[in-house]
Amino acid sequence: MVNIVPVKRYSFIIILFLISSCSKNSGLTFAKMSKEIAKDQVTQKLVNKVKNHFFRVRKKLGVQLEMDTIRFDTIFLLETFSFENGRTFGSLSIDHDFIHYAYFRDSFIYSDRSYFPKIMIDDLLKWDFSLERKGVEILFPINEVYFSRVIRVGDSLKVGTKRINLYDLVPGK
Repeated sequence: MVNIVPVKRYSFIIILFLISSCSKNSGLTFAKMSKEIAKDQVTQKLVNKVKNHFFRVRKKLGVQLEMDTIRFDTIFLLETFSFENGRTFGSLSIDHDFIHYAYFRDSFIYSDRSYFPKIMIDDLLKWDFSLERKGVEILFPINEVYFSRVIRVGDSLKVGTKRINLYDLVPGK
């Protein structure tokens, strides 16, 4: 008579191993990605660690869109805050699929169109900041725009962030 119990035990262990290894590689949490962006922004002194408003908004965005785990090669993010009306504006690109949002008083408004000029979206996707060289017409009352790029390299992340002060681009200021 063949003893089946050890085979079942080994099969169970192999299945657990496969599930755990797949879950590690299947996606990355939005919260972790957002935290890495925040860490890079603080390291470069683009934002204050204590008052990182964009990090708090991204956390809420991830929860609302139920992005616990996301699969991606590259994520681009464009963010700004309007001091005039207190709104945060963002464009999030996950492998070139966009989510455009405005955030105000704990609620999000989603749009199929970007709140940012086309030149900013183009610069973001190319990770080439021609608006610094060309100047840009300020279309709404903002001072600074934050660009972020996250590239997945195996199980690690390569994060780049940049802040552009639009006031510095105004000719003859």
